[in-house]
Amino acid sequence: MAIASLINGIADVVLCLFLYYGITGAAYGQLTSQTCRIYGFLKDKGYNSYAITFSSANY
Repeated sequence: MAIASLINGIADVVLCLFLYYGITGAAYGQLTSQTCRIYGFLKDKGYNSYAITFSSANY
């Protein structure tokens, strides 16, 4: 969670102050940090969040 907060803070500064995105930049920063947070959470629980699986139909 601390890493997500750090990513959010850095993204807010870069997107809002340097790239002039304003509130949209803050939203993109929040989205990015929360996406990183959920991938970290899933990895801690043992899920491979990058894997794509297909179920087979066994009749």
